[in-house]
Amino acid sequence: EADRGIEIKLEEVRIMNPSAQPFEPSLNTTFVKSPPFNPGRDLARRLIQGNVFYIFSAFLMMLGCFRLMPSSSIEAAEQFSRRLQSLVILEGYQLLVIATAVVIVRKLKILSDAATLLLVAVTLLLDPTFFSNAFLTLKETEGPGVMLVNAACLLLVPIKLAILQWGLRIRFTQRAFLTMVYAGILVYFGAVVLNFDPVPIDETIFYYTLGWATFAMVLILPWYGRVLSESTYRSNHVSQDQKYWIPRLIAAIPVLITAFHYLETSSVYEIKFYPVYLTPLLLAVGVFVLRMARPTAAPLPRCLALDMVGPMALLFALPDVTTSSVAVKLDRQLIPEWLMTPIPLGITGVVLIGAYVFCARKFSYRPALYRIGLLAAAGLVYLSVQKGWAYNSARWTLTLVFDHPRTVIFLCSPFLLALAYRVREFWLWLAESLFFICFFFTFLPGELYHWIPEILQASFLASMVLYHHFPDPRNEKVTLAILLITFGLGRLLVDPSGWAAAIVLAETVGLFAAGYFLSVRGYIFTAILQLTTLLTYGGYRSQEYIHPGYLVLILGLTVFFLGTGVTFNKKQILRWFD
Repeated sequence: EADRGIEIKLEEVRIMNPSAQPFEPSLNTTFVKSPPFNPGRDLARRLIQGNVFYIFSAFLMMLGCFRLMPSSSIEAAEQFSRRLQSLVILEGYQLLVIATAVVIVRKLKILSDAATLLLVAVTLLLDPTFFSNAFLTLKETEGPGVMLVNAACLLLVPIKLAILQWGLRIRFTQRAFLTMVYAGILVYFGAVVLNFDPVPIDETIFYYTLGWATFAMVLILPWYGRVLSESTYRSNHVSQDQKYWIPRLIAAIPVLITAFHYLETSSVYEIKFYPVYLTPLLLAVGVFVLRMARPTAAPLPRCLALDMVGPMALLFALPDVTTSSVAVKLDRQLIPEWLMTPIPLGITGVVLIGAYVFCARKFSYRPALYRIGLLAAAGLVYLSVQKGWAYNSARWTLTLVFDHPRTVIFLCSPFLLALAYRVREFWLWLAESLFFICFFFTFLPGELYHWIPEILQASFLASMVLYHHFPDPRNEKVTLAILLITFGLGRLLVDPSGWAAAIVLAETVGLFAAGYFLSVRGYIFTAILQLTTLLTYGGYRSQEYIHPGYLVLILGLTVFFLGTGVTFNKKQILRWFD
């Protein structure tokens, strides 16, 4: 009866449309089997399409020059000459980057990979010595050589920006140009006062002021990431994706470099670092997100960053937090008196309230004013219980619990284990495995943070095991294997000890065995990659006739020319991958 009903319906359709072809069963919908997901090929294709070789090359060049930097044990004159040599090498590399970017734009008629080179050039423009404050730290060098080098680097900032604009056919806005120059002033001459002997101002006050100078840079940045001019946005040689992310990255680079220099200045000039020094940077993050969001973004997402970093900044500005963070290691009498006053808290509160008021007026978002009321209420509660029993007892309880990691794990693990058996979800099993990993490492000798690398590697391994028991359509277990070997090799590079090498060898053997017995080719490929890297690093460690910095520089130039070849043959390479 059902088949007869279908035939009647088809006959009615043919009567209404005589030109319709008769129904044929062979025309049924067929499903074409899609090619299997290959994580290795997909990762390689993404690397080629994004051409990350330029970024990797810049990192290697900066790292190589950083390795050529001398230690503080030699004389200041020798330090100056060696650092000047590293600076000249990176300046030559920067000229190579700019020239290559110009050739790419002139030949291909599009920005293409020159956008990546633009980001590299802007980074080297403001930090040619890899966050080292290389020349200002030489206090004993005779003559004006240090100041002349920094002045020359600062003078080259607008010149190189002008060359980039001409060569890449882009235009920076006036505020973006001013931001770059302002960042150069902070990088090259921000800490120059600390070189005077004696220092004309209290070092801690000046350092705190330097942090707010970094915050002021965020206020100079153009709104919505409008770093490029309108003519650049209307041009055709810049893609739509590049018009969105390039300006925001160019805006973030000077802020990040200045923030890193600010943090490093504390260790370079041996200034004791207190949590209150982080408050300008935290507020800078919130204001940066507020200004860089899309013009069509809702007010609530804009304020979320301020909602997260604002209370944290106020917490770090509290005098009690400043004194308690160093009470064990440092005598309270050595803490600067102004840090134990409400002055930092007042400055932070005024800036945060001003940001909320501005957000309420700029975007007509009245709930931003409610947050000011919540902050005021929280302040009153803090003042009311600061000296009371509730504050002291709660603080004692939290300290008692969280100073003993075993207590936390004993409390949480049974609950998570029962929940995992009940729900049988991947994320619950993962959380339970992580808790038991921490539980295991708490019983080993030494503090828990000494075992953080092993905990992370065990976490990757546990996730890989779980992916063999749960559906894994995107083959995430191979991605975790890549993360596992990357972390292991990175740890070996940072700390070339026998224990780290043994872990890397164990990972290699384990991945080979797992790939063979479980028929996962990605594991075998990952193990081969790790073994190749390990052998290369072993050869590097065994060298005796050449400075390791020069080897890194040679590798950086090799990767750069490899990226150049990818740029001009990208279509053929991607066609081969497809």
